[in-house]
Amino acid sequence: MKALITATFDPGELSRLARKMDVVHEDWRKTHKVYFSGEELAARLREVDADVLIVEADLVHEEVIDGCDLKIIGAARAIVADPAASRLAPAPAAVQRALEHDIVNSHCGAAPEAKRLAGMVEAQRARDARMAEVLALQRSGSVLIAGIGHVRRDRGVPLYLPDSPVLSVAFVEIEPGKVSPHDYYDGFASRSSFDYLWFTRRAERDDPCGQ
Repeated sequence: MKALITATFDPGELSRLARKMDVVHEDWRKTHKVYFSGEELAARLREVDADVLIVEADLVHEEVIDGCDLKIIGAARAIVADPAASRLAPAPAAVQRALEHDIVNSHCGAAPEAKRLAGMVEAQRARDARMAEVLALQRSGSVLIAGIGHVRRDRGVPLYLPDSPVLSVAFVEIEPGKVSPHDYYDGFASRSSFDYLWFTRRAERDDPCGQ
């Protein structure tokens, strides 16, 4: 077996793995590539003839899964374990608090221990910064389709594109009793978070926090 690893790995663990199989380690902190297009990653897998893939982030495209004969796919989260691994400048205090609040809310109000929460914030910021970096390299206008937290002007991808014209649109589910766009700002966002709110029907689903 042969592994292509783009995640950050403990040197000792990497040595142990190398005794079990051939390893091609391309640490994203040295290559500065966290996210790959499906075509790009599939081509690299075929080039090194790998049947094991371990990436830093949790984004593996369908082209990779369907087009490569992989036996194992793994996703590491080094930034969550070591917030300094993001190599980003410290977030402004207001952004840090807001992201912490978002993450706790998305986990049904259950706050992880402080270091893990800090790592989860940095992982979110690293994704946003990387997406912004890719957008900035485009020669013409581009469209990013991402989760509502990523497209916010006040703490998402636009924050890392200060010199680029950006239009942020949030898709928001209609809630009973809320009849004005301003009703959705309370506790969720502010007028500066998005340029437009696009209202949609509410999807029928169970409350994940009630399970």
